[in-house]
Amino acid sequence: MINTSDLSYKTIVKVIQCVCVVQEIEQFLVLIDDTLSEDLGKVLKFTEAVEEPWKAFYHLLRCSNEFVRNISSRIITKLIFGTKSVRPLATEVEFFLEWLKDEIDESNDYLRSVARCLQRLLQVDDYRLAFMRLNGISKIVKILTCDLSPQAQYQFCFCLWVTTFNPQLTEKLNR
Repeated sequence: MINTSDLSYKTIVKVIQCVCVVQEIEQFLVLIDDTLSEDLGKVLKFTEAVEEPWKAFYHLLRCSNEFVRNISSRIITKLIFGTKSVRPLATEVEFFLEWLKDEIDESNDYLRSVARCLQRLLQVDDYRLAFMRLNGISKIVKILTCDLSPQAQYQFCFCLWVTTFNPQLTEKLNR
């Protein structure tokens, strides 16, 4: 018997891989993001139904549309962070963290969203260490010298604070 729940998640991945019209993909991504935000249990169901579901969204990070890139990064973050049984490979995480690091720019209209992704991911020690190796911490320190909204300042300060949970990173911050 086919599990209809698994089938629906597999269908979502198939649509993401096939749809090319930006407006349609935007709407579909918003639905996925809202679904995952409303019920984090659905993240677990998603990852149980689809092996490594975050991979299905990586190609959207190269889209020319900023909104598509932003919403895709939010979905990827939820899928990576919410996955307990199967973790992405280190190279996959580094690719995504590098992408997030490159998005830390005061001219980015979605800077707070990038910060939110980092707030979640940097709660995992392996991801904190990977971000440090990518010089992401210095990028956060640099963005904090810019004229940011209070919300963005708070989010990036939170990212720095959570890195202090690792003594190795704390030592680097002190320098």
